Amino acid sequence: MNKQQLTELIEKYFTNHSEIRVLDAGCGSEVHLELSKKLKITGLDISIEQLERNNYISDKICTDLQTYNFQDSSFDVIICWYVLEHIKYPRNVILKFIKALEPNGLLFLALPNIWSVKGIITKFTPTFIHIWFYRNILKYRSAGINGNGPFKTYLKKDISPNKIKQLAHENNLEIVYFSFENLPDFQRKIKQNLLMYVIQAFVSSVLWLFSFGKIKLRNPNFVVVLEKTT
Repeated sequence: MNKQQLTELIEKYFTNHSEIRVLDAGCGSEVHLELSKKLKITGLDISIEQLERNNYISDKICTDLQTYNFQDSSFDVIICWYVLEHIKYPRNVILKFIKALEPNGLLFLALPNIWSVKGIITKFTPTFIHIWFYRNILKYRSAGINGNGPFKTYLKKDISPNKIKQLAHENNLEIVYFSFENLPDFQRKIKQNLLMYVIQAFVSSVLWLFSFGKIKLRNPNFVVVLEKTT
């Protein structure tokens, strides 16, 4: 889901709202919304450096999602974009989001798919390897410094696609949107490095074989939008 799709969906759901209260949970230094409507965006992040660079949000909260207590029904929209994989107990955080949403509010989650080759490798390799990969293969020279990712990754099974769907069913959430996302730019950069391309192909084949076809190269990420129905 790109910014335009996200924007169109929110504007469709909140046509009668003069102001939309948004929480960007783990916001970093950017914003995921470009709406014509008046927004009150609260940005929450554990990194003070990232918050200081974010000029889009109305209120800045430097804290840990796992310990912060949200007020009930305090947001119309909650966005958590590639954050929950870095949290040890992500299910607890999602339950906090549900309480913090107004009835008919929307929860946007973007997550790596643990049952993909990229997900498995990310989960079982240390953070210093991730930083090396981002700097040397993906060419993000600021990776790992000045509050920039990649960060420590837990990637718990609680945030697998099926577990998220199950959690939605158990908590009266309607799945408004669900889609697996591929990463063409990521794959392009892998293919530019022959050694990394060969390693990826080998690891993909091994994981596919030993998981009896469950773990695949495709569908490395997914996006889900949940509506709080009660």
